[in-house]
Amino acid sequence: MGLTACGDPSAVPSQTPPPIGQTGMALTVDVLADTDVAGARFVVERTSCDGEDFDALRHEETVDLEDLRLPGMIPSFDDNPLDRHSSHLFADHFVVLPAGCYDVWFIPVDADGNDSEDCAPADASGVRVHDGQTTEIMLISQCSGPEMGGLDIVGVLNHPPVITAFDFDPSKFVFECELVVLCATAHDPDRDPLEFVWAQTGGPPLFLPPHVI
Repeated sequence: MGLTACGDPSAVPSQTPPPIGQTGMALTVDVLADTDVAGARFVVERTSCDGEDFDALRHEETVDLEDLRLPGMIPSFDDNPLDRHSSHLFADHFVVLPAGCYDVWFIPVDADGNDSEDCAPADASGVRVHDGQTTEIMLISQCSGPEMGGLDIVGVLNHPPVITAFDFDPSKFVFECELVVLCATAHDPDRDPLEFVWAQTGGPPLFLPPHVI
């Protein structure tokens, strides 16, 4: 995200006005704390405003983070876009350029000057620099945070089924090869579905396997 503003040169006296056709660009960027960022690499490259011819120009410089934090009680930065009660690390770079349009990159770097692994580059395209004025833009680098997620735990109670009746027909004691019917009745307190599994655990082997209904 980039914000662009142009100042009125008559409102701010200058001791040494820039040469004709020259002006300035002020770059301010913001990164989050607790990252590997130690500085910023600014890249400014000339581009076409309206299809006109221009001389190629590329400016690149690496700077340290500022000791201050933004918005830092600066009224123009309060809630625009930084919340007035927030506190953001930032880097700043000012460069004098020929009037025209520029693509601008802000690349957070670590202490060794390598691209940050925590914070992504930010850029703005076609930033117009006006003759005799300073164009100020703010680029905000989005940084990654710790990998966090929610955990929702639901604890469920499960009760065992209850046998309420067990019948033998005609009797528990029968003659060899006499048919006997076993009937079990049960219910589950939690209304879970029930399935009966029959198995012989003792006694002589059955002449025929049981017929389960």
